[in-house]
Amino acid sequence: MIRVRLFSAAVACCVIAGQSMLFGSDLILLNTYETGLPTPHAAAFDPFRDSIWLHGSFSADFVEMSRSGVFTGNAFAQAGDASDDSDITIIEEPINIGGTMVPAGTALFGTGDDFSGPGNDAHLYAIDPVTGVVLAEQDLPGSLLGTNTSNNIVGIGHSTVSDTLFFTSYVSDGVMEYDPATGSIIREFTLSPPGTTSFNIFYGDIEYNEADGLLYAAGVQPIIRVVTTTGDFVRDYDLAPLGVEGQLSGIGIDAGRQEIWVTNTMGDLYQLAIPEPSTFACMIIVSPLVILRSRRTG
Repeated sequence: MIRVRLFSAAVACCVIAGQSMLFGSDLILLNTYETGLPTPHAAAFDPFRDSIWLHGSFSADFVEMSRSGVFTGNAFAQAGDASDDSDITIIEEPINIGGTMVPAGTALFGTGDDFSGPGNDAHLYAIDPVTGVVLAEQDLPGSLLGTNTSNNIVGIGHSTVSDTLFFTSYVSDGVMEYDPATGSIIREFTLSPPGTTSFNIFYGDIEYNEADGLLYAAGVQPIIRVVTTTGDFVRDYDLAPLGVEGQLSGIGIDAGRQEIWVTNTMGDLYQLAIPEPSTFACMIIVSPLVILRSRRTG
């Protein structure tokens, strides 16, 4: 039995098997946690530890939070210079970085703030999240959509299908697909393709969803933009009706559960779910008297 209570024309509160959930824009808000971190700007879901790694601006360490919103006490040091323009992703399969194979479970850390290191300020590190040992590192190309990537990389995602990385930049609001084995750029594209509203990354992030093969980007607006790996627009998820506030700054995806973990610059961590179409369907009829009808399908 599904009981539905309407509290706005765009958002409903469902109680399913005793659990209260907010849902709107086809996403479900499961939980909200306060991290207490100073302007968190990087987030990654770890499928091997079933946890979330977070990083506050210019913090020395990445810290681990459990699915229940409790810090585990585990942490590993950020490589390179202190940064607020960087991100991590946890790779689910081994990957070749400039001839060095790094294992599944490695944290890939991309930064645009590595000023004291050799080569470009934009740099890639592969870090063992258990020991903190840097397993491999690589200079990143110096341009992204015609802009200098130095000091502006804010997102990184990894596709196990193509074995490539996807970086996003707050200067260009664009995406670079990159082959870490050869160090070459495969393609570049904007997150605001023709016919879409302008999408501003700023402190945001990007992640690859292994379940559907799409890229999920978080930016200034409380919106998650979904695009293909070649830059075609798929859809926007508007999170404002769910009560998500502030500028989005980090995103991690649990592909197995189809859950999205999003941070904002105020220190909040949101746990969201993409419901399966067969679970339920809701129909909203907007009129002077708003009627909400719910039915079970499948």
